[in-house]
Amino acid sequence: MIGQTVKVSEKVFEALELAKGKIEEQLATDIDGYFDLGHIEREEMIFNEMVEQYTSEVGFHHFYEIETVKSIHDLTLRRFVRALDYGYEVDRTPEEQVAAYFHMMSRSPEEVEAAGEDDIAPILSEAQSAILAVLSMLGREIEGVNK
Repeated sequence: MIGQTVKVSEKVFEALELAKGKIEEQLATDIDGYFDLGHIEREEMIFNEMVEQYTSEVGFHHFYEIETVKSIHDLTLRRFVRALDYGYEVDRTPEEQVAAYFHMMSRSPEEVEAAGEDDIAPILSEAQSAILAVLSMLGREIEGVNK
């Protein structure tokens, strides 16, 4: 697990992103020449501020008007620090992964327009058609794909 991204819920992912953004905004306001610093220096400052806020008694409470941020404390301190160090990503169920892939493989708006409105097959990419065929063979339904 050392060196690997940390899997977090979508709610925690959103909370971390929101808190990091708010902290960076605050650092940019408080420190002259913040954006003249190197990327690594800025990341280190954000990391230090995030850890300080996580471990302080006040914590992220000044962001708590935004309900989402409260879920940061769903992580233990160890997982929180690892997430900041190694990165984090949403831990999706297999069904959510299939749905995300299905939508990622969709045709561009230009391709859909060229296909015409009457025929559904050309609107779907080959990958999407294959996904639908496999789900049909398995008798499975996935929200946002074939349900």
